[in-house]
Amino acid sequence: MSSINPYASPQFESRRDEPQPIPTTVGEILSAGTTLYVNHLWTWVAMTAVVWGPLELAATYLEYFVIDADDIGRSFQMNAFFEGVFGIILYGGVIRAGGDAWRGEPVTWIRGLGQGLAAWPRLFSTRLLGGLVVILGLLLFIIPGLYLAVRIVLADAVSVVERKGATTALPRSMDLTYGKFFRYLMLCFVTYVPFVALATLHQMPLILFPQIDHWVVAAALTLTLDLAAPWIVLIFLAAYISETSGQGLILPAEVRKDVDVASAAANA
Repeated sequence: MSSINPYASPQFESRRDEPQPIPTTVGEILSAGTTLYVNHLWTWVAMTAVVWGPLELAATYLEYFVIDADDIGRSFQMNAFFEGVFGIILYGGVIRAGGDAWRGEPVTWIRGLGQGLAAWPRLFSTRLLGGLVVILGLLLFIIPGLYLAVRIVLADAVSVVERKGATTALPRSMDLTYGKFFRYLMLCFVTYVPFVALATLHQMPLILFPQIDHWVVAAALTLTLDLAAPWIVLIFLAAYISETSGQGLILPAEVRKDVDVASAAANA
């Protein structure tokens, strides 16, 4: 017979979410994604700090002491490299952990990052091919690129949840968003416009208070911007859940139990 040691330190386990209704409208999708973000905020904080903390320190140090201040192109290339190679570990982890939270399962930042690392090859290929497609579209009078960027916005979730590579994830996103361009244009506008505004203003304290201008402080301020990225990822995860609710790919635990019982009864 096992006994519980009253002096043992408690083991951390993330809170479980209550089963949520499937979001259908833009407002419900925003609410569902925001709820996942707020309910597990410290999980996203920990994951962001582990992935982006060292990257922001390295990037800021290089910008302060190595890269010429006027060489904006080189700075952009460096940040794009960090984002495309290392940042996607965080995004993949947030998608997997967010899916676990939606199902009512416990989530931890360590497990989330492990799942994000496992999804890296698929997510990298999806981001790379998707980026090339959007760039090609932008070269064709800009509008086609913007249209494609909106239509493939669910490709990351497809890549991680359905374990699909780029050549399957991108068409799958196009299929899920078919006939819903303005729905996803609205979601992109509501999520990315505040993010761009925050990106424009997040270094403002260094301008207002030049006495605190230090590369470590600049890195910390940029890290606060990185904390907004999981919110955007979770919004589009909620949108993916909305589009695939009838396929049983991600369901709240109680709903999934009901589906399994119904399926077993039908097969009996």
